[in-house]
Amino acid sequence: MTPPPLVAVFRSGLLAGSETFVRTQGDTLPTWRSVFVGFERIESPLARDTDVILYRSAGGRARVRAAKLFARSGTLRRYLTSARPDVLHAHFGFDGAVVRSAARRANIPLIVTLHGADATADAQAGGWRGPLYRRRLRRLFADAAVVIAVSQAIAERALSLGAPAEKTVVHYIGIPSESVGAAPEVSIRSGVLFVGRLTEKKGLDDLIAAYAGLPPELRERQPLTVIGDGPKDLDYRALAQQATVDVNFLGAQPPSEVIAAMRACAVFCAPSKTAANGDTEGLPIVVLEAAREGAPIVATRHSGIPEAVVDGQTGVLVDEGDVEALRRALESMLTDRARAETMARAGRAWVISEFNTAKQSEKLERLYVRARERRA
Repeated sequence: MTPPPLVAVFRSGLLAGSETFVRTQGDTLPTWRSVFVGFERIESPLARDTDVILYRSAGGRARVRAAKLFARSGTLRRYLTSARPDVLHAHFGFDGAVVRSAARRANIPLIVTLHGADATADAQAGGWRGPLYRRRLRRLFADAAVVIAVSQAIAERALSLGAPAEKTVVHYIGIPSESVGAAPEVSIRSGVLFVGRLTEKKGLDDLIAAYAGLPPELRERQPLTVIGDGPKDLDYRALAQQATVDVNFLGAQPPSEVIAAMRACAVFCAPSKTAANGDTEGLPIVVLEAAREGAPIVATRHSGIPEAVVDGQTGVLVDEGDVEALRRALESMLTDRARAETMARAGRAWVISEFNTAKQSEKLERLYVRARERRA
């Protein structure tokens, strides 16, 4: 009996706790098998003993740096030649650029998914890094069988960087929706919730400023909670103190706690914006997850967010960086509970229908077949 086809899912480090989507995609394929391959292990709840780690021995860290610097890995090429996966799927452009040579020499069709910074800030980096990365992207695009963008906005960036239109497709990262229970009604929810890495592009500074502008009695009833950590953690805590508002900074939390917070909040806010270095989102998975859990959404018209949130129907969108518009949207959603309930129900139905893993995984497998046929 012929075994199901095999995709090798590559991420140089397996696997950061914030990259659940990499694992979910590989785990939910309906007919293909998946194996996760990386250069080094990252200790996190997502790490698995079954991951194929190519550089485990002494000196492995130096070999990882060399592979990334020179964009080639003989160890990966030998693994691909031996394992013979039907497709190699690399997440993020910089990892795709690193594995391109190995895939080509092993004659394994390569797919790369672009997520955000890898098509924006990294390509605009100053000094020698930006030009070198753009050259590597052009070679990657030339060799790849398929270039996946997680949103239309990222697809447009990919095209501007030289990705061939006939190879470039938009494919959304799905979220599990098959066994979700009923969502709590908005009337019993409370508080404003932010979930994400504490970096500039996430826009938490705008949210804190907007929240500070809400009436004091509304803030007292609707506290602001922040889940996540990152390089700007101390800056945002100081900003909240300067604005004299109480913000519950919870740090990073396990997925179960994040989902519980999404199911309890009166508004989920995603105030993303373009960072000074050009870094942008792709399509934040937390927006889809919050909508699935029945949370009313307030977000910005940033990158792929408008592809997931239909303004005025499944949530409220404002221009990125517009603190006053964000304040008005928050106040409206927190005080007009009937409107919030209507949008939350519509948003939940939309996300479960269009962004569920079953639908998106079937689409991804069709892209794998397309890549495999290119080799044939």
